[in-house]
Amino acid sequence: MSATTRNLLPLLLALLLAAPLRADDEDLEREIAAQAADLPVSVTPRLGLADKTPRRGFVSVQVDLTSRDEAREVRVVLRPVEGEAPLLELGPVTLEAGAPRRVRGLAPARLISDAGALLVEAMSGETRVGVALAYPDPSYDRVLLLLDRHSAPPVDLSKIQTRQTAGRGVREDSWLTASIARADELPENPLAYTGVNAVLLGDLSDVRWSSAQAAALAGWVARGGHLIVSLGARASGLRKSELGRALGTGLDPLPVDPAPIPGSQVTLRRALSRFGALSELEGVSPPALAPL
Repeated sequence: MSATTRNLLPLLLALLLAAPLRADDEDLEREIAAQAADLPVSVTPRLGLADKTPRRGFVSVQVDLTSRDEAREVRVVLRPVEGEAPLLELGPVTLEAGAPRRVRGLAPARLISDAGALLVEAMSGETRVGVALAYPDPSYDRVLLLLDRHSAPPVDLSKIQTRQTAGRGVREDSWLTASIARADELPENPLAYTGVNAVLLGDLSDVRWSSAQAAALAGWVARGGHLIVSLGARASGLRKSELGRALGTGLDPLPVDPAPIPGSQVTLRRALSRFGALSELEGVSPPALAPL
């Protein structure tokens, strides 16, 4: 057997094992979609910030509900497809016919990431009136959460890797950049941010944050969360906003001068260096950057 053949065998075996799993997932999705079409409440779940579920901390759970025919009171139950015990219950909430309603909650990240596929059910009493599937996605090491209406960072952040010495070895972490571009998707509880390693605040600072949204980010920062501000000439206006008032003294490191911070003074490499040595981002300098 050649060396090339030996190297290919594990890959071929993995593909053969994965094929039945994908087929099973597709069958399950078709089955749940058929059930959902016959039920009166539409259910649209989202797990994690920007649809990314962490391995640690808490997972933000957001479920959009709409009753197609009549007003009814429902509660939302999350449980593993392969289990009966619920992981989370939200509500009850009252749905008006045709009017969308959103419910939010938090669940321990370990429970969600270990559960695999999740059933998200809308229950009226003991009767299921809506159902959907949700899949956790904990396939990353670290997350940089970008808050920007353009869903695009000021520089290319697609390849961030940090290296840290652990014992006698070296651990290399790959970072994922996730984006929130709409104010109504911002969390309202500081625990929702516990699964991310840093937040980069870009062009979403001047939209109207609710007091709960502002308090959530400020509460996470106050407990040691790493916030990076990249606002260019608009940085000074942050202090007067709802978010700035909530952050309070947390904004002290931000220069008062509205002019952009020279890239030679603060770079993204320097802002993220607390997480270990960076193997990427040489010379990366967003227009105005301050690690808080």
